[in-house]
Amino acid sequence: MVVGITGSIATGKTRVSDILKEMGYEVIDADEIAHKALEINTPVYFQVVEKFGKTILNDDLTINRKSLGDIIFNDDSSKRILEGLVHPFVIKEIEEFIKNKKNQEIIFVTVPLLYEANMEKMFDYIIVVYTSLEKQIERLITRDGISDEFALTKVSNQMPLEEKKKRADFLICNETNGNDSLVIMINEILNILKEKINEI
Repeated sequence: MVVGITGSIATGKTRVSDILKEMGYEVIDADEIAHKALEINTPVYFQVVEKFGKTILNDDLTINRKSLGDIIFNDDSSKRILEGLVHPFVIKEIEEFIKNKKNQEIIFVTVPLLYEANMEKMFDYIIVVYTSLEKQIERLITRDGISDEFALTKVSNQMPLEEKKKRADFLICNETNGNDSLVIMINEILNILKEKINEI
């Protein structure tokens, strides 16, 4: 069984993933794969440099992610171009990982842009981690050291959380900063997933 974990920026997907890892589950992170795609001398690296120019490069020729981020957060067409280059690489890597883990009962895949990238069909079930907009903004300001205006821009660059919640099979509310309530919600979902496996 392959279960997708998504949400919006700063809703707590990573914390949910970390708890699942601590419980012994395999968790793949699409963001880590996307970072790998942009490493120097990969095919995606050359495509991105060709599209966005050498001004996005550091002195050591690695991609300056902040410079690239500034471009895509302020221009929808650039954002779509970058996603068109990175997403196929990410999907292929995830499929390869899943294929090599067939002995696992449940595999979790954290994909921030799961719905935006039309990846629903890859998963048997999807969990959406959500929180209030106020909490998202607060976490982004603290985490990234940015203004509340830029934090709001980052949030609005993704599909609205309410739309994602409607499409989800399971919901996890991450409004608090402690792990206890998260563990309870995760265990409830795990119990349902295990029941569904037993029904097969």
